[in-house]
Amino acid sequence: MIPAPFDYERAESVDHALELLGSGRDAKLLAGGHSLLPLMRLRLARPELLVDIGRLSDLSYVREDGDRIAIGALTRHHDLANDDLLREANPLVSHTAEEIGDPQVRHRGTIGGSIAHGDPAADFPTVLVALDARFNMADSYLVGGAKLGMDVRIASPRSLWPRAEITALAGSIADETGARITITEDLAEAVLGCDVLLTDVWVSMGEPDEAWAERIRLLAPYQVNAETMAASGNRDVKFMHCLPAFHNADTEVGREILEKFGMEALEVTEEVFESPASLVFDEAENRMHTIKAVLVATLGS
Repeated sequence: MIPAPFDYERAESVDHALELLGSGRDAKLLAGGHSLLPLMRLRLARPELLVDIGRLSDLSYVREDGDRIAIGALTRHHDLANDDLLREANPLVSHTAEEIGDPQVRHRGTIGGSIAHGDPAADFPTVLVALDARFNMADSYLVGGAKLGMDVRIASPRSLWPRAEITALAGSIADETGARITITEDLAEAVLGCDVLLTDVWVSMGEPDEAWAERIRLLAPYQVNAETMAASGNRDVKFMHCLPAFHNADTEVGREILEKFGMEALEVTEEVFESPASLVFDEAENRMHTIKAVLVATLGS
């Protein structure tokens, strides 16, 4: 089978790529193509426009970024497998890259393309989630909300703000949709007038135990509690969480947190989590139906 008709544009810069993505057409990035092109040939993916970013060399790198390792979206699997810094600092990523496909795939496929495609059978998404790579819920809300023309606000310590490239992408989309983007350290400023407050776990799967103390120190002032909800000034404000949540001491981890840090709840209190304002289980149910729809679409008829 051959792909459905599509247009092709080669991005000359990151700004050019963002401009093409914000054109209003159903556009997909081409960053190697080994995940996307097979789906196009089966007509399971039918983009109107392919935006080729394969020659944006400034998106291909592995470098130290404070206490983290930064990897550019266009870094090819072969380069990850053979990078000395990565082999020393995070050998799991290098080893994963070595095991992907065959030499042709490793020399053309990119880590960004693998992640963006989101295939549950792919190697990198699972590995990077386990390592707490920074493509978290805040990034999704920021970009998704911008596409929908929403007023999106993120409140956190500056050290945990979304990456500059994510903020730039959301901003470029907001320019087209009329969305408003606010990123601030001021919780009161962020929640005032909001219809929905959302939060996520403070420490992700795979992070060391040492991360708890530092993350609690940074994020305790940002806990969603009754006072936070009231600070919205909206009597009908709702609460959402992608789950799982640390809202009481009924679990093993919850009891450990209470013993070590004296906190019965972390990112959200039991009072808010179990309140009539909480939509967390409706949210989870909606996600179940969305997942079923994706399975039906990908399995075909």
